[in-house]
Amino acid sequence: MPCKPSPNLISHHLKVCQEPRHPFLPRSPILSSGRFSDPDLMTKKPKNKDYLEHEIRRRLYLQVVLLIQEKLMEQGYIDPDEKLEEIANKLEETRKMLEAQT
Repeated sequence: MPCKPSPNLISHHLKVCQEPRHPFLPRSPILSSGRFSDPDLMTKKPKNKDYLEHEIRRRLYLQVVLLIQEKLMEQGYIDPDEKLEEIANKLEETRKMLEAQT
């Protein structure tokens, strides 16, 4: 006759299996739905310096473009009713002119 495990042994086994094996490591970021809760938790590698510098430059460029757009609107070069393409062209011309001056 095969041995039946005792209920205490089964409950102990379930408790052990539910605890993380390595308590110092974070739990898996995968949710019950199978999607990632935070993709940054999946990697421990630091972000590349070139990538971070590019992000900073991109944000600064965006701020400069917005400031130029506001100044051009204040000075009357851009009407609020103009199309976005025309505004983008004027901003590009102004940016090139400012780069040539520096």
